[in-house]
Amino acid sequence: MAENAQTATTPLHRTFATLERAATAIAAFAMLTVMLLVFVDVGLRYGLNRPLPWSFNLITLYLLPCLFFLALAASWRDGRHIRIDLIFRVMPDRMRAACDLLAVLLALGLTLGFAWQGIHLTVEAWVQGRVTPGVYEWPTWASVGLMPLGMACLAVRLMVDAVRHGRGMLGLIPVPPVASAASRAE
Repeated sequence: MAENAQTATTPLHRTFATLERAATAIAAFAMLTVMLLVFVDVGLRYGLNRPLPWSFNLITLYLLPCLFFLALAASWRDGRHIRIDLIFRVMPDRMRAACDLLAVLLALGLTLGFAWQGIHLTVEAWVQGRVTPGVYEWPTWASVGLMPLGMACLAVRLMVDAVRHGRGMLGLIPVPPVASAASRAE
């Protein structure tokens, strides 16, 4: 978690960094829970012919969306997203910062759109009392609500990055070099 020193200096940045770490920890716990549930379910299914009938819905409705959406902001922060940087590496620093700013602003627009639509879908599922059909009725609002929550965290991360790239484009702060995929993997 290579948190930029410039982004962790104010109380607001420190608070967001704490929330981002908490969301990542919850996502990691969701992954661990998925692994344990699958292990136990497979063992019970093939060992005792007694599978856990509720594990599939728990995993697909709650744990996997939790894992995905709550890890988005940290994935962006750590540069663990797809990036084609062949030409990017040879650009001047300020042009690179301008391209980064454009990409972040586009991503921010999409993220805010997804968050807004997710809020709408979550409220709609809550008001209508939507549940999954079957033996166990699982409320869908909690599952759908993970999307706007994760998107809101990502939107804040993108805003922080937009300010940083804008400042770099204007020459107010140094533009960091492009990290290679190998260095990001460390």
